[in-house]
Parts: sequence; C-alpha cells; structure tokens
Amino acid sequence: MKVYYSCLIDENNNFIDATWNSSLQKFGFPVNLDWDGKQSLKLGVIPCDDIIIIHNSFQEKQ
Repeated sequence: MKVYYSCLIDENNNFIDATWNSSLQKFGFPVNLDWDGKQSLKLGVIPCDDIIIIHNSFQEKQ
C-alpha cells in the first residue's frame, strides 16, 4: 500500500508525498527537485484507488 496526503494550500487541494531519492531520477523515477511548498508534489507511484479520510482539526485526527 502506498500512502500520500492531500491538503489545502492557498485554497488548492495539493498532494504531499515523500517520493523517491533524487539519485533515482536517472532511472526514470519521479522525484521532486524544486518543490516550492505551494504546489502538489509528484507522486512516487500511480494510485489505483483513493481512500479519503478528512480531519477537520488536529484534535479530530487524534
């Protein structure tokens, strides 16, 4: 199972994912070299399904 997060940044729904080490880019792995913190990151794998869990607050997450 691959987990990635989606969050609101400046009212846009963005993906946050650790992806692959930058040294693997030469083998075709998606990496995030110049992420500005405001846009989605490239996902490390192609999702086959989405399971959405929404937390309205940090306390709700706990």
